[in-house]
Amino acid sequence: MLEISRKADACSFAVSVKTSSRNSRIVGEDNGVLKVEVTAAPVEGKANEAVVKLIARSLNVAPSRVSIAAGQKSKKKRIAVSGIDPESILRLADR
Repeated sequence: MLEISRKADACSFAVSVKTSSRNSRIVGEDNGVLKVEVTAAPVEGKANEAVVKLIARSLNVAPSRVSIAAGQKSKKKRIAVSGIDPESILRLADR
């Protein structure tokens, strides 16, 4: 099950990112971490931007509510989403 932390009005969770993929998509959950693939290459923040947009679109929230809390230059990141309940995030892993 996806491990979600809640602090104030934000929820955060771990993400493992595969860049330069054929499609941008949420792959599923593995050992408490959400696995995603994005078409963007990991240059000049393009992959990070793609991850934020993918998560925002999947949760049906504005991209401004999604941020990378840790792991800006790593394949393993911590994503924070403000104003959302943990159950909505858990549904991402069930896709």
